Amino acid sequence: MYGLLVLQAGIPQGQEAFTLIAVCIAFSIVAHSSTGVPIARPFKVEDIAGIPGDESAPATARDTR
Repeated sequence: MYGLLVLQAGIPQGQEAFTLIAVCIAFSIVAHSSTGVPIARPFKVEDIAGIPGDESAPATARDTR
């Protein structure tokens, strides 16, 4: 969206700015989507969300309901 505004404004080097914005957005999407699970693991998000965990984990780490 912001990149298109730059292109429509007709500023000098608008194409280069658009390319830089597009690359940054693409990198951000890849970085955030690939780091979500590894960062969430130490916080035991599976337990909070009610997702069945690893059955080989100790009983204290599993949901014992």
